Amino acid sequence: ALMAAQATALCTAMAQGSKLTCLDMAENDLAEVPAEVLAAAVGTLVEVNLGNTSLNHQQAAAVWAAMARASGVTKVVMSDNNMSQVPVEVLVQVATRVQVLGLSGYGNTRLTGQQVAALFAALSEKNNLIDLDLGFSLAAVPGDVLVKVVTKVAKVQLNKTALVAEQVLQLCEALATQDCLLVDLDLTRNDLYMVEPRLLARAVNRLEVAYLFDTDLNKHQVAAILQLSVCTDHGQSKLKELCLGEEDCEAKGFVDPSLIAAARRQIPKMEINDFEYAGSTMEELVNEGYY
Repeated sequence: ALMAAQATALCTAMAQGSKLTCLDMAENDLAEVPAEVLAAAVGTLVEVNLGNTSLNHQQAAAVWAAMARASGVTKVVMSDNNMSQVPVEVLVQVATRVQVLGLSGYGNTRLTGQQVAALFAALSEKNNLIDLDLGFSLAAVPGDVLVKVVTKVAKVQLNKTALVAEQVLQLCEALATQDCLLVDLDLTRNDLYMVEPRLLARAVNRLEVAYLFDTDLNKHQVAAILQLSVCTDHGQSKLKELCLGEEDCEAKGFVDPSLIAAARRQIPKMEINDFEYAGSTMEELVNEGYY
């Protein structure tokens, strides 16, 4: 980890003239670096990662203002920093310009309702994103706006974003029925129990990468996803990587081991250990009407 004096010296040197275009100072405490020095350094960069750097309000506002002025920035990762005092118009200006945006942190970003609403409204109209990583509540974002943003970005991480049923159902319906740019989706720690198994299966199998850990899935939903991945009648699954698991799986039941084995042969990388025990047979699942 950098000492405060080292971080300040580095930023000062960058501000005075540097060929450096990418900077990753994540996990270093930058709270003592003067805001104007940090902002001047960031303003020269194309890629910025200041995730979990303990920025104060003044630093955060200055850094975002510098990035807004620097038209060349393409990647911004500011996870785990309090950004509640960043002006809405500045946040939007940067977010709609970059290709990679990381604002995860399980609520530590402290974005206000006004900021979140403005961010999604702007992104739904215009963005250049290929990678979006969010980690704060999106429960208040209208479902159609959320879907419009998410389905037009190749890689999206929505880990622990408190999605509500309406949002989840609209997203699954879009994935299952529309041609989307989205190929890599992480919905970890969002409840998916309300999605009908066949709809969820169609949505997931149109992705290349799906992380659905701790999403309150039951054995019927998991079995439907796996069955569609090996079923040639419905077209070839696009899945290359699948992660499923629950913290309390015993209450939800287990999936037929032969189905898991068949899916493993089709999906190059699959993690499903929590459901991998003897339980319902394929015949029982068929009789229950899920295939």
